[in-house]
Amino acid sequence: MSTESGFAAIQWRGKDVRIEYVRIAPERTHAPLLVFLHEGLGSVSMWKDFPERLCDAGGFRGLVFSRPGYGRSTPRDTMTPTLGTSCPPCPPRGRVSPWGGPAAKP
Repeated sequence: MSTESGFAAIQWRGKDVRIEYVRIAPERTHAPLLVFLHEGLGSVSMWKDFPERLCDAGGFRGLVFSRPGYGRSTPRDTMTPTLGTSCPPCPPRGRVSPWGGPAAKP
């Protein structure tokens, strides 16, 4: 099984942005592709060898990437901020959250 790493260059809001990626087993052209999304793990390096082990065990191809601002992708401070990407503030205790459920209690 082979891996291939690099950067994808894209234009985002008029700026050049580089996205770090690793392709796992790209030679398996007919195998299903697993895309490893991250939230808490943050970047390609945080996954360690888990994507390779899973793809090897299941005979899959894989794509792991670092979103802008994470890993070796373009840092956030060089990009234009996006409005509306942060969560709204938590409502006061005892009220309903913007997502429809009860607000979390402190």
